[in-house]
Amino acid sequence: MNQDNSRIILAHGNGGKLQADLLANWIFPEWGGVVLPADRDSQIMPWSSSQLVMSTDSFVVDPLFFPGGDIGHLAVCGTTNDLAMSGAEPRFLMCSFILEEGLPLNDLRRVARSIGQVARELKLQIVGGDLKVVERGKGDGMFINTSGVGCLRGGKTPGPERLRPGQRVLVSGDLGRHGLVVLLSREGIQFTSELQSDCAPLWPAVRALQDAAIDLKCLRDLTRGGLATALHELAQSSGQSFLIHENHLPLLEPARGACEVLGIEAVYLASEGTMLVVVDEEDVAPTLEILRARSGHQLACEIGQVVSTNPDLGPETRLQAEWGAPRRLGPLLYEALPRIC
Repeated sequence: MNQDNSRIILAHGNGGKLQADLLANWIFPEWGGVVLPADRDSQIMPWSSSQLVMSTDSFVVDPLFFPGGDIGHLAVCGTTNDLAMSGAEPRFLMCSFILEEGLPLNDLRRVARSIGQVARELKLQIVGGDLKVVERGKGDGMFINTSGVGCLRGGKTPGPERLRPGQRVLVSGDLGRHGLVVLLSREGIQFTSELQSDCAPLWPAVRALQDAAIDLKCLRDLTRGGLATALHELAQSSGQSFLIHENHLPLLEPARGACEVLGIEAVYLASEGTMLVVVDEEDVAPTLEILRARSGHQLACEIGQVVSTNPDLGPETRLQAEWGAPRRLGPLLYEALPRIC
């Protein structure tokens, strides 16, 4: 490590001391109150449950810092949101870093601070992880892997197996902002209105709906591949179909304008703080009232419904424009924008 402590330099043959120094001086101070130290190679968690929910994900976003978030914020939100989509309260997180030689230590601290902030917001305990440094040019700055453990709360678990014709499809906020912001940041494209990623934890909104006894039939976060891909995956796994109304899709005007200029369909852009919510018709109004009362979800709205599947066509998602016949929405067939999460 060089003397000004501003950059990480590989310490061959002294990796243990480097790791201990980075954890003790640059990461753990940013996790005060949420890190659970251990003096062994595994963690004994002070909690037990017969209804565990687990998820793991790796994050390789480029750039590491973008308007509205960074790779650390994204990593915690991404993993805890996956738990929340099963109706599970996030409880524990494991966080591992792969750092590239030459990474500014202040960048590491900034990312660790973001992780700590979200963990405190969610009352989440960080119980373990790992840290490795690789040679310059082989780590692209920083990669993060996070694994989460959650606990199912009372009531029925949301899932595609509970989808039935007649149920209503809602989204908890506007669409496509995260994918669009990462694209604009990466390419250095400037628009007159500044957009920020919608990256945020979804568990507080899910918990509020559960506390109001809303029967959540299915939840899905709209990450890689956006709304269209999420609906396609749900249709294939449930055997049900969806009819979505294009003029009901919520988009911020700067996002709508950017999509038009760039020729991008917003339904394929990732959202990191917006979820798809399926409920019975009688639960639409109370669900929207609860969501719209929460920060980041003011544009929650109903966008369509679950419909019966034509046996000759199989499960599908159709997008109904204001004029003309509905068109079939397929999944994102290729990674239109890699490294968004």
